[in-house]
Amino acid sequence: MPEPMHPFMSAAATRASRFIAPTLVALITFLIGYVHHRWFFARDFHADAAAMQVLAKAMIDQHSLLPTDFGYGNQLILFRSSPFIALALLGGAAGYQAFIIGSALSIAFWSLVLYAMLRAYTHDRLKASVVTVLFMIPMGVWDHDYILGQQSHLSNVVLSAGAALATAIYCTRRQAGALALAALCIFLMSAEAPIRALLVLLPLSIGVFVYGGAATARRVAGLLLLALVIGVVTNRALMASRPLGLNLLGTMTFRSIGDIILTLQQISLEMLGAISSVNIFAANPLRAASFLLYAAGLAYLLAICGYAAWRANALFARVRQAPAGLAGAADDFTAAIALLGVLIGSIAVATLKPDTARHILWAGALLRLSFILFVYGLASKFVRTRARLVALLAIAALLPSFWFATLSHFRGLSPRMIELRIAPPINGHLRALAEQLKIHEVFGGDFWRMHSLNATVPGIAAGTLVLQDNDSVVPDYWLSRRSLFNPGHEVLYYLKGDKADKAIEAALARNGGRRLYAMDEESIWIGKPVWATLANNFSWKGCELSTLTGVKTADCAIQNRAEASSGFLTFGPYVDLAPGKYLFALDYRGGAAPGTTVGEWEVVVLSTAKLRTLGSGSIKGTLDKSGRVTGNITIERGAVPGRLEVRTVAYPTTRLAIEGLRIARYACDNCPPPALP
Repeated sequence: MPEPMHPFMSAAATRASRFIAPTLVALITFLIGYVHHRWFFARDFHADAAAMQVLAKAMIDQHSLLPTDFGYGNQLILFRSSPFIALALLGGAAGYQAFIIGSALSIAFWSLVLYAMLRAYTHDRLKASVVTVLFMIPMGVWDHDYILGQQSHLSNVVLSAGAALATAIYCTRRQAGALALAALCIFLMSAEAPIRALLVLLPLSIGVFVYGGAATARRVAGLLLLALVIGVVTNRALMASRPLGLNLLGTMTFRSIGDIILTLQQISLEMLGAISSVNIFAANPLRAASFLLYAAGLAYLLAICGYAAWRANALFARVRQAPAGLAGAADDFTAAIALLGVLIGSIAVATLKPDTARHILWAGALLRLSFILFVYGLASKFVRTRARLVALLAIAALLPSFWFATLSHFRGLSPRMIELRIAPPINGHLRALAEQLKIHEVFGGDFWRMHSLNATVPGIAAGTLVLQDNDSVVPDYWLSRRSLFNPGHEVLYYLKGDKADKAIEAALARNGGRRLYAMDEESIWIGKPVWATLANNFSWKGCELSTLTGVKTADCAIQNRAEASSGFLTFGPYVDLAPGKYLFALDYRGGAAPGTTVGEWEVVVLSTAKLRTLGSGSIKGTLDKSGRVTGNITIERGAVPGRLEVRTVAYPTTRLAIEGLRIARYACDNCPPPALP
């Protein structure tokens, strides 16, 4: 239903006014993002956030929104700040300034998406604008870091809200376009991270059943489930050349009752502490200003908890009644989806790993959005002047906010403190040496220290080396560009003295490395890649490989599950190999008689160019005794750098256990086979 035209406004003025609200929303939320990253998030800037700048640079170099020259972590990264940081870099910004501008642009974009959804839901441009802006004001640590800071959950929160609001519109007005919009939101979430979409779909379907009845629920859940499946297929297709560094499904285990109870307690405490600013004041001395802001934060926390209890009571009452539709109950419905999301997500997290309440962050954010809508409606009944209403709501949001809580510790926001956090003196030395030597690759032994350099030192590409076998180091591809670890020339090293740094320093000393700078425990070196000599011999136990259809045995093998009908039994280890000829051996146990095929193996290389198959074959039975499959593979000289992956598949109704994988490099192409490690 369109908004009525003001009687004293022309049609042209009315059309023009439609662009004023979204324009103001974009400008204000961009300003919120800029302020947050320039003065608040700068204090807590970290490596996970810097990874978005690494990905942005890969996007520019590969001309792709989903580049293959990047080590994705535990999910694909499609809808974060990286494309906007790439725009900032292309526009001439550099270093942390590019991160600030790109992150602020991302916040403005997703704010416009949220505004459009709220505009359709409320039919009120002012209400949609004010609620959107208030929602982007950070209240607690979750908003500060995961939504506005590194933005790992910003798109997830907006798309979850979009799915709930669009479903409410469909159930109240029977607009097919609204249901299609909800399906689009589920598809986009699923294409990036299927688990996140599933955790939204379940409470959404239950909520529709409670409020709209079985017939409506079948229609809505059926279409949303189809969108989820299409998203999963899309996700798997994209991951074919972009495998994850960690498959969360492979890390999940069932928990005992005691662990479930403890985890539920942990989730409750984490969520309560993360949605408000109260914990920021912990252990700080009592001052008048701090007391006022602490009281405001506590009042906000109590208010939103009271709102949740009130909405939960309404949900319980609705469950006991026959479904009566959503007429006049759309706000109840959206709040119910948030509460069901908290409940279902908490149970899922408590019964399965990993242990984090972040999987219900979307539900907590949706509850806050519902709360803001409620407060706006309540305040508008008593405050008739729009300017006063907006001012009152802004003050009510800012007083308990994360910003004001941080401002109570004024020294923490001093320009000097922020400068030391973003640009400590060592950064200047690194930049000067990099420009002088024309070397821009820097490596070290701590992810959190090294990865941040990618966004704080312009022109630097930093990577992490991790300790292996206590005395050697190997590349850490987590959220890094894989091509970085194939420089072909001397590189810089930034060391501080932890175990990995000591191993790097020892390797540099053995191989002619030179120290260029030293101050206290920090030092900068130049030398050849210390990991190059490690790419000759490798070995992994079966349980050190990834799996989709197997379980770990007592002897650290991976045994296929009887009920698993498809999927890789093992895959990985995604190791870079220098050009040359290699011997590989796959140790296994097959449950059938010799000569009977129990599975298949395949060796592939995943590169920035394409997927290359180097070899494949069958795995024969061994009567459950140890057996071995061997073969030769060749990495051509001049080939695009890639990661080696060995895949195995077990046939249904058979037993197959992968005991280990070994790889050794030939001394020359015509030399005898090397000894396996």
